[in-house]
Amino acid sequence: MQKFLDLIKKIASKKFVLVIISLLLGIVGWLLVMDATNPVVEMTVSVDISFENFNAPAQKQLTLVSDLGVVNAEVKVSGRQNLLNKLLPSDFYVKADFSSIENTGSSYLKVEQPVCSKMGVKTVDYYPKEIAVSYDRKTEMYLPVRLDFSESILKAGYEIISVTSEPDSVPISGFATQLENLEYISVNLSENVGDNSVESDRTITFIGRYMTSSGDDVTANFDTEKVVVRIDVAKRVPVIYTLKGEPGDDCYFISDTASMTNVLIDGNSTDLVRLKAIDLGTVDITGATESFTKTFALSDFMSAQLYTVDPDRMDDKVTVSVEIGHYETRVFKIGFDDVTQAGRDDETYLYTISFADEILDEEGNLVVTVKGKAEQLDKIRAATLKPTIELPNEGIYRNRNILFEVPEGVELVGDYLYDIIVQFVPRPTEAPTPVPTPVPTEVPTEVPTESPTETPPETEEPTEKPTETPPATDEPTATPGETENPQETEEPTDTPAEPGEPTDEPGA
Repeated sequence: MQKFLDLIKKIASKKFVLVIISLLLGIVGWLLVMDATNPVVEMTVSVDISFENFNAPAQKQLTLVSDLGVVNAEVKVSGRQNLLNKLLPSDFYVKADFSSIENTGSSYLKVEQPVCSKMGVKTVDYYPKEIAVSYDRKTEMYLPVRLDFSESILKAGYEIISVTSEPDSVPISGFATQLENLEYISVNLSENVGDNSVESDRTITFIGRYMTSSGDDVTANFDTEKVVVRIDVAKRVPVIYTLKGEPGDDCYFISDTASMTNVLIDGNSTDLVRLKAIDLGTVDITGATESFTKTFALSDFMSAQLYTVDPDRMDDKVTVSVEIGHYETRVFKIGFDDVTQAGRDDETYLYTISFADEILDEEGNLVVTVKGKAEQLDKIRAATLKPTIELPNEGIYRNRNILFEVPEGVELVGDYLYDIIVQFVPRPTEAPTPVPTPVPTEVPTEVPTESPTETPPETEEPTEKPTETPPATDEPTATPGETENPQETEEPTDTPAEPGEPTDEPGA
């Protein structure tokens, strides 16, 4: 410690040290005076921003589409009061360089640090440091024209052949961001064409609508565009013909088809309105025994002002095909036991039945032949024919028809006849039943004073029953003729009174 104090005394004894100390004290005093009379203060200066390379984006096909808005910068500075009081905006330099803009869309233009040309002035802060700008690029594109229409605008029987627009695409120019969502120009025919009104070619002018990919109508942002639309229509008419006549023997008509049932016709609108159908005339099937075709040329049935829509088909022909079928026959054998005998009464009549030889086979079965279409005959069985013979009352009957159940469209081939003799069988007279003699009840001799308590005995019935009269011996014991192959029997000797042979069959 003592050594340090000695060192200080030694330095203080030197004159130059005293000079330095005096100088420092003077500076401090001066600073104190300056702080009191000319202090350090802050202030804000509005300075014009210098925009450099303003046309640089234009060289890149970019166009400024936003308003700069800000052209001045507010610069906050500090310094001695008397110096700041003399500052001018021209003492500052603030710049923003457009050469940094490269792409379309929104971006920020950087404002660089302000520079002051005066010494002693310090920049504390400034605003703005960035300026929002938006650039776009002009472009040109073609929008396709889309035609929207409904078949409801056509009259019945008409069809749209083509709908075309002129132009089929529309050029449009503008900024890319404005056009990027555009997709097509819409033309809606239903807005100007009423339902069920078009029966000839038409040319109509429409105002197109600008539509975006999301379906928004942005027509208000663009100039209107006229589109001419041509509607070409044709009429679809039926192709008709008439069948006449009947096929040949044992043949029947199955079906008829045409290679063309309708055709699309174009041409003079007046002729189209009048045209209702293309009538090919008649197709005669009289006496036909086989399927056949007949060909007609369409051009023979149309006027010079009408033609098919496809010019290459003007020579088209219509072929009418007629299918003729042949009736088939089937033979069925039916046993006598399967023949229904309607009205049979064996207790009253004796029946002798005989069939024509030509309808019986060697085994005595009925041989039945039917004719019809194959598909109908396939469904028939012997049992489904249900043959029935009707057994009338007493008499002799010749050439009666066996009844059959055949489906509609199926017929029997030939006659199926039978003869029948019906004889009355008299019933035997029955002997009267003897009536038993009643046994009298015994009457008591004394009259009881009290009512009797016992019930009188019942009358006994006779033990022997009377014997019935036996049947006559000359009565036939069996019914003849009911065999598999019944033969006609001789007429009985006791012919019923006035049997007669009716010429007409009796009813069922």
